Amino acid sequence: MPLRSFAAYLSSNVSQVVAPGEVVTASSDAIDSGRLSKAERKCARIGALVGVLFFLLLATWGQPWHMFDKGPFSTDFYDAQARSMVHGHLDIPADVARVEGVVVDGKVQIYFGFGPALIRTPLTGWTTFFDRRLSILSMSLAAGVLGMATARLLKRARALVVDAPTGRPWWFGLLAAGSILCTPVLFLASRAMVYHEALIWGCAAAVAGLDLAIRWWRDPTRRHFVEAVALATFAISCRATSGLAPAIAIGLFGVVLAFRRQWIKAAIVIAGAVIALLGYVAFNWLRFRSLTSTIASGQVWSLQNKSRQEFLKANGGSPLGFQFVRSTFAQYFSPIAVGWQRFFPFVNFGSRATPVGDVVFDGIKPTGSIEFGAPVFFVLAIIGSWWTVVRDRSREWSVLALASIAAFIPTLMFGNIVHRYLVDFVPAVVILACPAVWVVMKRLQRWNEPARKSVLVVTAVVALLGALVQTGFALETRAFVLRPAESEAQAFVDFQNLIDRQLFDGPPPLLQHVNGDVLPTEGISDGSLVILDDCAGLYRFNGDNWQVLERKPEGGRRFIITGSISEVPKPLLQGSRWTLSGRRTPEGVVFVYESANGRRDESEPVPLPEGPLTFDAIADQAQISTISLTHEGSLVFTDSALGASNARPSAGWTSTPGSAPLCESLLARIEN
Repeated sequence: MPLRSFAAYLSSNVSQVVAPGEVVTASSDAIDSGRLSKAERKCARIGALVGVLFFLLLATWGQPWHMFDKGPFSTDFYDAQARSMVHGHLDIPADVARVEGVVVDGKVQIYFGFGPALIRTPLTGWTTFFDRRLSILSMSLAAGVLGMATARLLKRARALVVDAPTGRPWWFGLLAAGSILCTPVLFLASRAMVYHEALIWGCAAAVAGLDLAIRWWRDPTRRHFVEAVALATFAISCRATSGLAPAIAIGLFGVVLAFRRQWIKAAIVIAGAVIALLGYVAFNWLRFRSLTSTIASGQVWSLQNKSRQEFLKANGGSPLGFQFVRSTFAQYFSPIAVGWQRFFPFVNFGSRATPVGDVVFDGIKPTGSIEFGAPVFFVLAIIGSWWTVVRDRSREWSVLALASIAAFIPTLMFGNIVHRYLVDFVPAVVILACPAVWVVMKRLQRWNEPARKSVLVVTAVVALLGALVQTGFALETRAFVLRPAESEAQAFVDFQNLIDRQLFDGPPPLLQHVNGDVLPTEGISDGSLVILDDCAGLYRFNGDNWQVLERKPEGGRRFIITGSISEVPKPLLQGSRWTLSGRRTPEGVVFVYESANGRRDESEPVPLPEGPLTFDAIADQAQISTISLTHEGSLVFTDSALGASNARPSAGWTSTPGSAPLCESLLARIEN
């Protein structure tokens, strides 16, 4: 049913919505009021714990002892925000925000909500020791909140389904685990980043907030109302899309009370919803001097990137608009938004979305759909939509459904198509799926045992497939897309090659062998592998650019060189019309790149010991031309977009040959 028709439907039946404290149906007794029994709570906790543990293992690549390692760029945003709030201001250092900063009155702000920063305040509000170390812990905690809130909503939905079965405690555990493992939430474990942390907290707080909203509606005590408003305020402070749902639900319940002419109660409830919204608005005003906008044109990236500037110009300066909805809806609800590949994990995102109509997007990344992101929940949500419209006689679940649907509309209006945004749809899918579980299980009770088992087996297989798809997306995204480390990408391709050798004969279909410095521009696709020369370099195309996987020492692009640096400038590497030299100063060693076209780049002094030094030197013209020097694991010089062809060690420097096992293995598969 279209959203406008659904809203009209709700308003036309608003007088039927059960008022606070009234009995919903005959089955709405103390047992089914929403409070989990001891056995149900135990199973729900076990299920949530299973989901959290798998999420943690995926986030750490199976090495949970690395949980508190320093994360990549953006994992200290909330740490810096927490510290700034403790010290009485909201701006954060420019070197922390970098391109994500928004310059307002000479100060740098970030556009992310303050909710996760509040959680960090006891630790990072007073010290920098924990900076970049808490993102995985924070995201795992949010996953646990989501799992438990889902189990509680399942229990609350039972009271509304006529003749619903009693239910088994393990049902609650399965749904708690499924909300983490069988939805796009699992994809967020691909990399600990502020973008993912904001999304998972927005989703978890939204589901938990909707749970508290209906708890208050059924048991309207002052404490329940305050808790519902507080969590609604927190939810929107985490993410202003999915996090809107609890505030909208509370506001709609207030409208219901107004229709019932309970004016004082209605005013108080609507005021509570407004308070939740005012927390976000006030914080936004203090940072950006705007009630709702984050001033996209003032973002550092917008000031530096021509493509972003063209996007904003084409869309009236705003990244939001209804002109994007046809394209985003077509992608996020596409029944074919998945692809298959020969390499493990055997799935990929498939073809990228194509804009519908003459519309300019900021970015279109490899993206799946909610059907493949949460297949079982999606099917249940369809059943739940029918039940909510046709059979929800109390209409209280209709309020939750409408609120959660309204909350993801801004996501459809955003001029970016990115897989992680599917998490904004999870609260609506969970809300609609909860009553469907009871509807389906009630119907299954009438079937014979073989039929029931067949349905449950199919459901388990589809749920497992959904989890495997999200796991595959997460693995490939971490290895090749989101700030990938060369060592992680190389290890992952090595593992893919190992499995492929066991399953198939011959070389992989997307593997090419090319001679020269130029990577191919035709006949390539996402996942293409290219070997240059005799394993001088192995590269992978991720759909946007080439990624280095391995370079063979003395292959022409990488050299392990040993020599000494004195006060007199001395070349270390040289090539066609360029040199890289070093000289020792009192402050340290200074490296200088010079080319015949007049370019000269000089490094800051680097403290290095006297005597012979060994460097891992890179001079690669094939990528975005790069020259770098690494000494004992530390990068001491790097430069890019320069001449780097025909590299060789300079006189006085010896080069140690080496191997490239992965590249050589792939090359052997081509030659054989």
